[in-house]
Amino acid sequence: MTVFTLSVGVGLLVLFVYLTSRTQICVVRFVGLSLVMAGGLSNLLDRILRHGLVTDFVTIRIGPFQTGIFNAADVLIMIGVSLIICTVQMKTRPTGRMQ
Repeated sequence: MTVFTLSVGVGLLVLFVYLTSRTQICVVRFVGLSLVMAGGLSNLLDRILRHGLVTDFVTIRIGPFQTGIFNAADVLIMIGVSLIICTVQMKTRPTGRMQ
């Protein structure tokens, strides 16, 4: 468990250095990587400070509508990864022009 926690910490540190050292980066990709880092940092802090217990669970109730219980940090990570995938897809998408 300690090795995993330390490796996540190192990975987040590398991601932070990458984000702060890039002079040019697509805004959507920057936001995506920042969300991944924020969610990862939240999970890492839970692991360290709460002895592995996760504390950021959320459920949403609006009238008769109710979501399941989900982890807010994991949602941030998934949104960030989705944004990163979108930027990759935009780069590889053909322009549709005939040559």
